[in-house]
Amino acid sequence: MADMITQHDEYSPEGAELWLFNTVPSDKRSEMYQDKGYKGKLKTKNIQIKHVVGNPVVRRDLKQLSAVDENGILTGDERTLDEFDSILILADDATENGGDMQISDSRSLSSLLIIQDIQRNLLREKEKEDPSTALSCCTPVSEILDTRTRSLLSVANCEGFVMSNEIISAAIAQIAEDRDMNAVLTELLQAEGSELYVRDISEYLEVDVSSSKRSYRSFWNVALLVKRKNEIAVGYKPKDMSYIKAKEYTLNPPNKDKKRQWVRGDCLIILALD
Repeated sequence: MADMITQHDEYSPEGAELWLFNTVPSDKRSEMYQDKGYKGKLKTKNIQIKHVVGNPVVRRDLKQLSAVDENGILTGDERTLDEFDSILILADDATENGGDMQISDSRSLSSLLIIQDIQRNLLREKEKEDPSTALSCCTPVSEILDTRTRSLLSVANCEGFVMSNEIISAAIAQIAEDRDMNAVLTELLQAEGSELYVRDISEYLEVDVSSSKRSYRSFWNVALLVKRKNEIAVGYKPKDMSYIKAKEYTLNPPNKDKKRQWVRGDCLIILALD
């Protein structure tokens, strides 16, 4: 958990808050971060950590989050689930003690459903107070351990989930096949490395009406233009298509040598430093 918080701190702006909600007493969390003395004391430079003690599958604990200090005394800081920019539901540590992954997943999904219901109720109450205001909540993202749980996600209306074990297994398999992949994955997954960006084609190619001939190019041609800026084009999304319909083009698109008419509004998926 300490590693995850440290990495999260690298991505977060100064003054951001990280609210940790679980059943572990606040006075025992610092000790757990140090992994029985194998790690140093957890330090963050950008985020402020807020501790909340409660059960993530109990509705009354989730309705109002009240922060406590290391001694378990209320600090006065309070939040509701509609105020967060992102919510991540992590799997519990039951599997480390010989527990069943499906039991852990069921708890994560239960927490997800309760959180979504509380968010909807909070929005209804605020809309009644001010009908003219358009309100929305962030979509909770749940960590799933067992691949068999995936069939339940559509039933639970789970829009965001992370198959953590599957991702880790895939990364280990790639590195086992080719050790150079370790450098590639490190670059992609660390805060200081390259990241994926969505940018308009007009940043790399003239797409005005007067330049129709120059904008009639293949994906390979566009990729070369992107490369001149020390960036890598991995895919694109046509202007008149949604990301769901354009999923075959967003990563390693087919027919890269086939010319097409690029127009303003077409988006390139770019791997770049900034």
